[in-house]
Amino acid sequence: MHGYASANATVYVDNFTLTVGEEDFEWTPTGSPTLSDLVTWVNSLGTNVYARVVQTTSTSEFALQIFGTKTGVDSAITFSGLNLDDGSPPTTVDPADESIHTSEAADSEFTVNGVAFQRSSNSVNGVIDGVTLNLISTSADGESEVVSVSRGTDSSETVIKKLIDSYNDLMTSYKGMTANSINSDKPGTFANNPTMLNFINEIKAKFAKGANYGDSMETLISLGTMGIDLQRDGSLKFNSLNFYSAQADGLQSKLAEGVSVGYTSSSNNLKEYLKDLIGFSGNSGSLATLIRSESTQISGLNKRQLDLQDRLASVQNSLISQYSALNALLYQLSQTNNALTGALDAISNNSKN
Repeated sequence: MHGYASANATVYVDNFTLTVGEEDFEWTPTGSPTLSDLVTWVNSLGTNVYARVVQTTSTSEFALQIFGTKTGVDSAITFSGLNLDDGSPPTTVDPADESIHTSEAADSEFTVNGVAFQRSSNSVNGVIDGVTLNLISTSADGESEVVSVSRGTDSSETVIKKLIDSYNDLMTSYKGMTANSINSDKPGTFANNPTMLNFINEIKAKFAKGANYGDSMETLISLGTMGIDLQRDGSLKFNSLNFYSAQADGLQSKLAEGVSVGYTSSSNNLKEYLKDLIGFSGNSGSLATLIRSESTQISGLNKRQLDLQDRLASVQNSLISQYSALNALLYQLSQTNNALTGALDAISNNSKN
């Protein structure tokens, strides 16, 4: 909706109602609401809608834009009860008003191999196994596009070897951190407190469970079958014979369906466990929280150390001052002693004479 004189122009509302999908939101402002007030209210709803004010042709031409953040008919946006900043009384806006430009929400409709589909998004999964279709434009009636799909280069051997190397690096670091005087000449940082690294045992346990694959992760495949052998020392080793056998049995196709290590449920598997432990976004994981706590304690100790150093310096300066004063007093006492001794000697000699 355009024709506003500024971003803070007064808006005239009469039972302003914003509909997002099938949910209605009513705005009942007080005083003389502005365009910016309306935008703030829309963006505070916490639903699939966004509003903004943009400058159009000049410094006194502004437009209000309200649009959905999700595609499809189920997320359509409509509103009523808003009028221009023209001083007229509040009325319901006529959709035919030329100051209003609308885009009708619609689902994507397309046909694949003679079968018609309808989706709320232009990014479509599930029509062709393992393929995501991105619909970028409409086509004329009867017009079709040929899409050729082929499986890419099999990189499963490289991925599995990288997984083995990463796991072995982690276990090497763990052993070094928990080494003690019994099994190593160089005790580790956590030699006296190995329980701090108990989460490593959970990672090892999830690896031992194997992996699941498929859309619903219903099929289990052992790591040994994939060419990953667990050694007696706790490390992993690549088994080329098992891997090539699995590769000939369609390992690439199985992995392409999606795979989850240590799978119990969608919320209980190795990936979710690491996400909760590390916190892939915003450092919100339990381990990241522990690290921040330790860092806070270190900062506190450093502050206490600085405070103690300041106090020590103050005491040292005080003692130095006292020493200097006592040293001066000692010198004066020495002078007095010499003078007194001389006087007493003089009196004694005089008495003798």
